[in-house]
Amino acid sequence: MQALGKLPLDLAAAGVDFASFSAHKLGGPKGVGAFYVRPGAPHTSLLIGGPQEQRRRAGTENVPGIVGFGAACRVAAADLVERSRRLATLRDRLWEGISKEIPSCSWNGAPDHAVTHTLSVSFPGADATALVEALDLEGMSVASGAACASGSTEPSHVLMAMGVPPDAARGSIRLSLGFASTDADIDRALELLPPVVARVRAAGAA
Repeated sequence: MQALGKLPLDLAAAGVDFASFSAHKLGGPKGVGAFYVRPGAPHTSLLIGGPQEQRRRAGTENVPGIVGFGAACRVAAADLVERSRRLATLRDRLWEGISKEIPSCSWNGAPDHAVTHTLSVSFPGADATALVEALDLEGMSVASGAACASGSTEPSHVLMAMGVPPDAARGSIRLSLGFASTDADIDRALELLPPVVARVRAAGAA
């Protein structure tokens, strides 16, 4: 679940049976996570043979990672509302600049129901993989899909299910903000994106 550390969560009130979280999504160490199980929800252990983690997952716990995860959660909780507000302001300024400077682009999803730290934008006529590579050469990291789908040349099945046209889905990239993101980062992104998108579109049309 991506919301941990970005939005207030009440899993019990939401009726969630199971949820998994990764520490690195909120600045914690990579390689450690948490698994929520609603009390009473049926659950079969994947790894058996030991009593660790209430017999839900056998094996030696990653204690330093768990401690780091807890520290990241405390830091995120301390300024959750203010951080969310700040990132939403940066995200909206990024979109305003993109929509003003780059023709024929669209925000994927419903802006009123979007997480504050992520912006998915479609640039029809531009290949997303080419955009990712061109921006990477300029020192700007973006993604064209989920990490688990890296290497795939197919448009995102999530965007397709949302009704995004295939050409737009193939030209979609995700721009993510973090706790360290600044106005200077937005300025740099808006400096790089228009010429890169234009260049990639021109190359695809050639």
